[in-house]
Amino acid sequence: MNAASAVKEGNFVSKADRINLHNKNGFTRQEDDMILEEVRKNPHRRSTHKLFHEIAEKIGRHTGNSIRYRFRTHLQNELKYVYKTDDEGNLITDSVGKYIPTEAMPSTMKNKFTARDDYTLAKAVMDNIADRPESTPDDARDLVLPGKFFEQMAKDHPNHTRAAWRDRYRKFVVPYGVDKYLSYYEDELSANRVPEEIKNFTGR
Repeated sequence: MNAASAVKEGNFVSKADRINLHNKNGFTRQEDDMILEEVRKNPHRRSTHKLFHEIAEKIGRHTGNSIRYRFRTHLQNELKYVYKTDDEGNLITDSVGKYIPTEAMPSTMKNKFTARDDYTLAKAVMDNIADRPESTPDDARDLVLPGKFFEQMAKDHPNHTRAAWRDRYRKFVVPYGVDKYLSYYEDELSANRVPEEIKNFTGR
């Protein structure tokens, strides 16, 4: 029930909510709580615009941008915990079906990949190939890495999730070329230049 409905039905509404009812841009406590709860359910997406547009559709009287601004400037410090999710962002429940709170904030989907990240990933791929040469295809684009590879990447380099490492490999490193990026990165360092992260699929 929102504040306006509470007033119509004669239920108690806080002073702050009564004030906000007269200000179309104001947020009620109920709306703030809804925003926090939705973010807790989607911790990996808390930096994305799409999440806040989805919340806006549920609230109905604020835009996604205004809700995102509200969260970042007023509510973020109230986010004392989120709910546990798996590497794909799916909520994990306990034995009775309740969400599991955790104070450990997972990486966000928009955690930017750096040139060092791309090099680390490409190097790990080449090391994996070296460990199993008999199953390595002629074209690296046909290489299928085991799921445990990305689990280990997330464990060794927790600045990105397993899903993020996997997507970076499929959508950026493979199209660019694993060995090609390794050569580029090392050549840039040798020339005392700063390597760039992979920004497109065409390579150099």
